[in-house]
Amino acid sequence: PVGGMDRIVDGFVRSVGRMISYDSEVVRIARAGGRAQVAVRNRRSGTVSTIEADHVICTIPLTVLKGIDSDFSDLVRRAIAAGSGVYIPAVKVAYEADRRWWELDHHIYGGISWTS
Repeated sequence: PVGGMDRIVDGFVRSVGRMISYDSEVVRIARAGGRAQVAVRNRRSGTVSTIEADHVICTIPLTVLKGIDSDFSDLVRRAIAAGSGVYIPAVKVAYEADRRWWELDHHIYGGISWTS
């Protein structure tokens, strides 16, 4: 995104900020009839609450997801386990410049850039 990857987060906060739970940890993902149910622990108070929804978009890394209590099928569990060992060691570097040359000169607007 033009202006940096923070623009994605800023858009979510503008649109649904009142629904965002900070300092929360997913402790269970399960079905509840035809809906989804996610149990979340507040990391400050230790209180566990449950959220129900029609759908869940899960962006938890597979290495973490495999350790979360769930009612996933055996097939899904095997897929999560198989995929959790294929992550590439990476690093994110903060960089400050006088101008956004990567966008202006090279049309790079985010994502992964490989270097030598």
